[in-house]
Amino acid sequence: MTLSKEKISSIKKRLACRIPIVSQVVERLYNPDSSVLHCLAMPNTALANTVLGSEKVVFQDAHTVISTNNYFIRYLCIASDDLHPTGKKISQFQGNKEFAVGVLVLKLNHQNRHVIDNIYIDVAYRRQGIASRLLERAFSDFPDLCLDGRFTTEGISFFGAKHRKK
Repeated sequence: MTLSKEKISSIKKRLACRIPIVSQVVERLYNPDSSVLHCLAMPNTALANTVLGSEKVVFQDAHTVISTNNYFIRYLCIASDDLHPTGKKISQFQGNKEFAVGVLVLKLNHQNRHVIDNIYIDVAYRRQGIASRLLERAFSDFPDLCLDGRFTTEGISFFGAKHRKK
């Protein structure tokens, strides 16, 4: 069953009146970065609670937040004075305290081994070493870290280069 644009629009309007956060999530479904948007949400914010559930923050400093729940561990990089948008694309998260600029998500696989499920850096903050810092921190916490099989070729080569250094 395919819904018309008018029907989708009326559903969004009804949801916007009743539950503001659902409307925001529906709006972001049309964004190409929507699959990672919830991963960048800071722990215990409305979007994170709605999509990811309740999390426990296990570490936080000026640059990094590590949170966990029953399903994953998230390493978040917070925007700071030493990170600047590159100008390639204006960051939708710039100045927004509810979102991080980078995330690394770990999950346990069926062999009880931690695997990297996703690494994502906001487009405006790429090429500044954020993914490297997150990966180094994850390696220090879990030396037997491995990749999920769903990575791009660039992601696999990035992980391989970092892993060989260890």
